[in-house]
Amino acid sequence: MPEHRLQLLDPRCVARTSSQGFRYSLGGLSKEDLHVADEFDAKWESTRAMIRSDPATAIQRIGELLATIDRHPLLEHNREDLQRGLGEANMVAGNRPAAMKIYEQLLQTEPGCKPKATYPAACGEAQMDLAVVKMMSADVPGALSLEQAAAANFRNQLSLETPRELDGLQHYVHLCKLGEAQAYSAILLAGPGKVDEARRVLDECVTALGKVFANTEVQPNLRNEAQRYLDLAKLQQSKLK
Repeated sequence: MPEHRLQLLDPRCVARTSSQGFRYSLGGLSKEDLHVADEFDAKWESTRAMIRSDPATAIQRIGELLATIDRHPLLEHNREDLQRGLGEANMVAGNRPAAMKIYEQLLQTEPGCKPKATYPAACGEAQMDLAVVKMMSADVPGALSLEQAAAANFRNQLSLETPRELDGLQHYVHLCKLGEAQAYSAILLAGPGKVDEARRVLDECVTALGKVFANTEVQPNLRNEAQRYLDLAKLQQSKLK
């Protein structure tokens, strides 16, 4: 189960903002700044691609990229994405304590986890990242608590959407992440005395993911992600009959 989820971490439902998209919205940057940003983007993309195949090299290169951010403040918006990548690389390399520490720090500093946050979905993602490490470390209660909290944050995010946003891509991204959190909550719940609750969560999960998969206008990778978790949820439902 944990290995299956780890395989689905990349690509993610939510596409991270690239430094390229960010910097061109700023304007007025010097040619030197643009050159630095271009080199940074290229190195990060190549490093991201090797996280699963060569985590040791990825860890080294992410360290170099973090040092580049320290020297060039215009790249600061990339720091969280790199730290998430560093956590994933440490998990793949088998260094769970390091991954745990990274994801705990990200969760503690995530603005989306603050009361009255306007984007609680970011907190949900940070909680699910940490839940992966908890699952791989056999901390079922800890992982379950994080998955349930993440699901609550995604439901909260959906409740904050305006009527105009209900047909937008982000609405379906949030539904996909809600379904993901619910699928793993149900799997972790499927122990003695928790079967009825697991079934209820799975019913909600299938409904959420079904809406994403049924919309043929969303991005193919998002529909594929929804289908993967939908298959996982339906498999778990069959086991609980």
